[in-house]
This record gives sequence, C-alpha cells and structure tokens, in this order.
Amino acid sequence: MLLILAIGAVASERFGRRGLLLVIPGLLLCVGVISAGPRLVNRAGGLATATAAPRQAALAVPAAPVDPTEQPPTASTSPTEAAPLKAVATATPGATVAAVPTGIGGAPNTVTPTSSPTSAPKAASAIITPTVAPMAASAMIAPTIAPTATVVMTPAPRPRSTTVIPILMYHYVRVVAAPKDQVGINLSVKPAIFDAQMQYLADNGYTTLTMQEVYEILNGQKTLPAKPIALTFDDGYRDFYTNAWPILQKHGFKATNYVVTDFIGRENYLTWPMLQELDATGRIEIGAHSRSHSDLRAISGERRWDEIIGSKSILEQGLGHPIGAFCYPAGFHNAAVIADVKRANFLTATTVEPGTKQNLQFAHALPRIRVHGPDPLATWAGKLP
Repeated sequence: MLLILAIGAVASERFGRRGLLLVIPGLLLCVGVISAGPRLVNRAGGLATATAAPRQAALAVPAAPVDPTEQPPTASTSPTEAAPLKAVATATPGATVAAVPTGIGGAPNTVTPTSSPTSAPKAASAIITPTVAPMAASAMIAPTIAPTATVVMTPAPRPRSTTVIPILMYHYVRVVAAPKDQVGINLSVKPAIFDAQMQYLADNGYTTLTMQEVYEILNGQKTLPAKPIALTFDDGYRDFYTNAWPILQKHGFKATNYVVTDFIGRENYLTWPMLQELDATGRIEIGAHSRSHSDLRAISGERRWDEIIGSKSILEQGLGHPIGAFCYPAGFHNAAVIADVKRANFLTATTVEPGTKQNLQFAHALPRIRVHGPDPLATWAGKLP
C-alpha cells in the first residue's frame, strides 16, 4: 500500500492532475490483484499463507488411525499459540509422508508426499503416516526364552511300619579276674567270645547299623537291609577301644557307644582323644548316657534336664556335631523322662526292655537284646531273629 501511494505521489508531481488520473485506475487494479492473490493460491491447492497458521514443526508424529467419516479436530490458527508438533502437509489417510527437519530460522522445509492425494481432508490438519515403522527392525529383538528346568520332585520320606531290627546291648568286652564278681561277669563278654559272635554275624550276612541309621530306616530315609542288626555299648568303657574296636574293624562293622560324660577320662573309661578318633572313623556313633548315670526318674526336673541336655551339649562341643542317640541309665524312664529326651532333640533313645520290633512312633523307647557274658555262642545266636 505504501508503494502504491508513493507511485501516485511521483505521478502527480511529474504529470500533474492529468497524470494522476491516468495512473489511479492501474493502481487500483494492482491492489485488487494483490489482495485476491492468496485466495487464488489456496483455492488451487497451494500452501497456506504464513498468516493462516503459526510456524509449523516439521517432524511428523505417528498417529492412530482415524475413522474417515469422523471430523478430525481443526488445528489452532492463533499466531500466539505454539504448535511444535503439528504437520505442514496434507495427505489422505494412509498416505506415507516423509518428514524433514525444520530449516534455518525455524521455517519448515518442504515435505513431499510419497503418493499424490486424491482428495483433501475435511480439516487443515492431516494424519501423517511416517515412512519408517514405529520400531526399527533392528530394535525388534525376539525375547530369549530360557528352557524350563526339569524339577525332580523327591517324595517325602514315608515312615515304615513296625520293623524287626535286633539291637544288642553290650557293656564290657573283657576278662573278669574275680570269680565272685557276678555282676561284672554278667556284664562282660570275653574278647574271644565277642570275636566269635562277630564272626557269626559276618558269616550269616548281617548288616550292622548305627542308631542314626536305625532312625533313618524307621523314618523311610534309608533302605532296610536283608538282615539288619545294631550293636550298642553302654557306659563308655575303655575296653571298647582296646578290645572291641579292633574286632569290629576286622569285619568292617559299625556300632554305637553311649557315654556317661562326667566319666570321660576317668580310669577304665574312654578319653576325649579316643572318642574323637572313634567318631572320626564314621563307623562308631557316640551317644549320650546322661552326665552321671543317675536314675532320671528319682531326681528333680531341673537336675534331670541338666543330666539329659548337659550330656548332649558336652558331647556336641567335644566332637563338633549334633548328637542324636540317647540311652536311659540302667534303662529307667517314665513319661517325664521321655518328654525331656524329646525336648532335647534326640532322635532315638534305647531302653533295657527286651524285644526286636522297632517303630518310629516309639523311637524314644526302643527295646534291645541284653547280651549275657557267660552265654555260649549258640545261646547268644538263638536270641537273634
């Protein structure tokens, strides 16, 4: 408009009023063409003028498919409103458009459709499909599925029903010099006779067991051998180490030795080095036989507990592992004594009651076969099942 006024002023000055009249129609025609130009361009399908929309962002944003019959929202045309993510080209839904970053000064570069639109959308804003997939092919990594590990389910142990396992009860393996010591003679098996007894077991296919193994068999954790037998020795006498152990070693036999802990190291009793050596072989199980060999039924509850748990603790400290076998002194027990033995977490406890049938339900009152020193081999063998 300023240019038109300037041209009119120059014509008036040079040609006077007549020149101005000649120039005015041409100026009016120019003004009309200039004002009608943008409308003609838009109607022909060209780009919108800069005043019709704010500066557009050149980056194309993936959009969800739109129903062609649905009127898409009209983009804001306010020059003061930022529109950083709007498209600058129109295309039919489904057409693929390549997006080019903005040029110098923020002006959008040209965006060329890959297919010519056949019809204009209902609104200025168009849905633009990017030329690349939302996720690059290199990023589409198939998840690695680790093979499923095979889990082997081990069935829980199933306790056995009543099982015949003879448990022999020995005390001394020695020769008694005093013929009048009948108690000593009854409790003592001569080494030669003991050797013959062990040979009998070997010749007849017996398998010797520790009391730990007896428990495991009754609990269903260990297979019952064809001819099982458990050898137990009460009180922890030293002749077990000097006389019985060499014979047991000769046959590869196992045994359990019940120790009175307050007597360890006394004359004729096992010492700690002997106990530790025997225990280390894995063939001799060391069990508890109370602290002082007192009648556990006839003492106070506090002292009874000390006799039971005290003997267990002393052996565990000296040998460095749990102790699971207990033997009632002289076989004396009642419900209160058994309850304390269970509370001390002993797995088994043996009595002097005769019998060979064992059951896990009575694991803390297991019967045994008493071995009498004077019995000949045939009498002794006759007690075995």
